[in-house]
Amino acid sequence: MRKELKYLLLVSICISFLFTGCSDLLIEAEPSAKPEDVFEALWTEFDRYYPFFVDKNIDWDSVYTLYASQIDNSINEEDLFFILSDMVNILEDGHVNIYSPYGTSAYTGWYDQYPRNFNIQIVMNRYLSVTRRITGEGNILYGRIGSIGYIYVQSFTGAGGWVNSIDDVLDEFHDLNGLIIDVRHNGGGSSQDARDLAGRFTDRERIYSYIQFRNGPRHTDFTELESRRIVPQGRKQYLIQVALLTNRSTYSAAEDFVLAMKELPNVKHIGDTTGGGLGNPIHRELPNGWRYRLPVWRQFPVDLSPIEGIGISPDLQIDITQEDAQLFRDTIINEAVNYLNSQ
Repeated sequence: MRKELKYLLLVSICISFLFTGCSDLLIEAEPSAKPEDVFEALWTEFDRYYPFFVDKNIDWDSVYTLYASQIDNSINEEDLFFILSDMVNILEDGHVNIYSPYGTSAYTGWYDQYPRNFNIQIVMNRYLSVTRRITGEGNILYGRIGSIGYIYVQSFTGAGGWVNSIDDVLDEFHDLNGLIIDVRHNGGGSSQDARDLAGRFTDRERIYSYIQFRNGPRHTDFTELESRRIVPQGRKQYLIQVALLTNRSTYSAAEDFVLAMKELPNVKHIGDTTGGGLGNPIHRELPNGWRYRLPVWRQFPVDLSPIEGIGISPDLQIDITQEDAQLFRDTIINEAVNYLNSQ
């Protein structure tokens, strides 16, 4: 798992943190270097646990036929890695990886085919040049933009307890017209931290999404839907007007946070559609010792509309044009400020 850079080391946000996961489960396996065994193990595990074959209209048996024909025990490990990588990348899933001595496979089309819509240098040097501060083990950048509070949450990873520092930040903003919470380029981390942060803004317990797991050999075998909830958290709840900012690189646990915040009546979602990856990945091990990652659940908003591979649409779609970027202007922040000042 790639280590995320803290703000003081940033010249610009490094996209590698987008591949951090939400939960890990490592299962040991007996070492075996036979390529056919490794292939069979990987294909079978995905066949049994991957939850999105039907959603993505993927015929996994046909994938087996295509790639099994390329595997025999005479191929070297490097060739095996690239064949397996090609196979799992058919899933077009940012939560699917293979980790080997020859590299890490990663599908990046969920964000790199879309506008960036974020530049941390613009945020820090134009909007927060005087007021910016950092807290929460480096996960929270905050300051004031005129009469509006601004909080950038760069990640939901880190040691437990960093979310509690948000209470002091919010206390500083008690006299302002509204609050911007920015989770652009937030690649996820702990869904519990995401829920704890959202709990600062809800006045009561609320259902915000549903999950279900694969529970049988057929690709349509799933558990019953299980509700996920946020409850009030922290010293007190902050029920002021909030503009929530996202882009295509908002992913995983950060999207869990977005789902929770969108259920609150005082939140306006502004920016670009999120990355569309809420599968809750786990880590496992192949017979030859390589590790891999796959998601094991489906998550839905309260209306049960599909979002995996699609993303969560904003209430107000705004892109940062090339001209805006050249002028060192964040159009999404500008729109959020205008919205909050109008409330």
